[in-house]
Amino acid sequence: MDDKKRDQLIINIKKLKSTVVNPKESHKYKLKNTRTIAKDGLCFSLVDEYVELYAKIISDILQQDNWNRKISYKYAEDKFGSLLVKLLKDGNDEHATEYFEDLIKDFEIVSSQECVIFLPIFGISMELNSIKLGKIKLVKLTNEKISEIKELTRIQLLKTANDPESKEFFILEEHKRIDKHLSEAKTCAEFHVFAEINRAVELAEEEAQNVIDIFRFAIPTLYARNLRVFIGLQGEYSHQDRYVLGICVDRFVSSLSIILK
Repeated sequence: MDDKKRDQLIINIKKLKSTVVNPKESHKYKLKNTRTIAKDGLCFSLVDEYVELYAKIISDILQQDNWNRKISYKYAEDKFGSLLVKLLKDGNDEHATEYFEDLIKDFEIVSSQECVIFLPIFGISMELNSIKLGKIKLVKLTNEKISEIKELTRIQLLKTANDPESKEFFILEEHKRIDKHLSEAKTCAEFHVFAEINRAVELAEEEAQNVIDIFRFAIPTLYARNLRVFIGLQGEYSHQDRYVLGICVDRFVSSLSIILK
């Protein structure tokens, strides 16, 4: 990041910090737009054009040094919120540059860690145990593969849980989700990437979609002529529970969502 852009970002951060209002007093303003943020024991509001400035600062940071390729907006927003809270608690702008540099250092650390993402793919069965397609590997979810994934989650949760009882509880609950949701999928996309873990999940979804699109293109080309019918991949089954699992050196994420096609 060049010095000019860095200085402008810090100026905008200081400007934003100076405009926050107490949520209890927001009724005093004639507001077109407002956003209230509660974080790290502090609650404050941004109003009107400063809501847009808040989003612009985060977007501008992500555009520098191609951070948007490795850092998710969600993660950047969380860290930027912590930066604002620190400045508000300080009561002055003395440490604005220091806090900004800390944010960039954090980005450098989390984006340099390798993540592995397991993303279930419905409607595809495989004869082979695995096949590499582009940046992802399609994996047949055999009992052995599911056991391997469960062991990876166990190792990671042993690192991150706070006490022995909670460790065992979280491990057991996560293993139940794996048994229920991964075994139903039969196939998953395995994706390795150096990125912040939430961004890694986004990238895995993008790459898996690319593979699905290739299948949609290739299947009619390969088979329609012989069978004299149009055979195509019409998409995954509706209302499937997609359990996505992400693991890296010091972080673990899992999510459950419904596929609506």
